[in-house]
Amino acid sequence: LLNSTLVKPKYKVTVTRDVINEYGIALDWVHYDSLPTQSNTVKPVLLILPGLTGTVDDAYVMNICDKGLLNGYNVAIYQMRLLNPQVKMNKDKTPVNLFDDLDCAVDFIRNKYGEDINIYGIGFSYGANQLVRYLGEKDYKYNKIKGGVSISNPFEFMVFAKLCEGTIYNRMLLMFLQKVYKRTRHALLSNKELNLNDDVLLNTITLYEFDKYYTAKIMGYSSPCDYYRNIGCARFIKNINVPLLCVHAMDDQITNAKVIPYYDIESNPNV
Repeated sequence: LLNSTLVKPKYKVTVTRDVINEYGIALDWVHYDSLPTQSNTVKPVLLILPGLTGTVDDAYVMNICDKGLLNGYNVAIYQMRLLNPQVKMNKDKTPVNLFDDLDCAVDFIRNKYGEDINIYGIGFSYGANQLVRYLGEKDYKYNKIKGGVSISNPFEFMVFAKLCEGTIYNRMLLMFLQKVYKRTRHALLSNKELNLNDDVLLNTITLYEFDKYYTAKIMGYSSPCDYYRNIGCARFIKNINVPLLCVHAMDDQITNAKVIPYYDIESNPNV
């Protein structure tokens, strides 16, 4: 009930989708049909990176869309290729690189509105990790994104996985991942090179097991530990040279505050 009443849009919402390439990466553009007339100046873009299965239908995403639209932004929700039922793997058979995919989305926006467009990113949970790592690994030389906000970021996935082990949140995250897999399973199973086992993936009981038989394979890692060790954004924070605000609840039961890399954050005046 609370989740359904967080946002009461003042205007009718329309969502249009740009599919960026043949692999299934997409941007969902959110519009209010009857916004008051605003100036003709080019609007900045607010790029939203939701959590694992987030869409405009989720209250926390709509909250940010509402704030962005009412404050004069063009608002886009980034959708990973692994959320698209028509997902495809790379033609050159290389693994999925989340940060290359995000870079494709950013370049698409710049081609759409011009290279001088001001893009600002806000990420939640898994999306926050993607945004922060992108800023520190891919974009620190180019500053295509002018600033960002990270909310409830897992930061260090090895620590995050250990803290979740044996808790109800481990099961919750597994359910989210299986939900994603069910959405895309037909496209993925048709790719015989991935060698995915449908029965195993639908019946796993731990997050580690699912990551062993699905996530690590898709991302090209040899094991879940290799995936956890490499996917986190903490070690890239030192490179970020645009303003970044990190927001984290100290009593967050999923992305535990123990994962916050205080020294990395404090060492960079931009963060």
